[in-house]
Amino acid sequence: NGRLSISGLDTVGTTSIDKNDFLTFDRNAAMFLRRMNPEIRMFEDATLAKANKVMFRVEERVSLAVFNNNAIVSGTVGA
Repeated sequence: NGRLSISGLDTVGTTSIDKNDFLTFDRNAAMFLRRMNPEIRMFEDATLAKANKVMFRVEERVSLAVFNNNAIVSGTVGA
């Protein structure tokens, strides 16, 4: 299904955490909320048209509700 699991745990990719850092949480103490379904929009304007280009924007609004402050653990591997 295109998702990576490690020892039965689902993983989520991100570019905001450095190589040796980690962030994990107890999914029983948090809830993923989708506030807006993904939508794609196409933009054309005079500047883009002169260069024979269009611009696409994909937008989705999500949130993570955390019910226990101790449910989120972060740190550095090997430190």
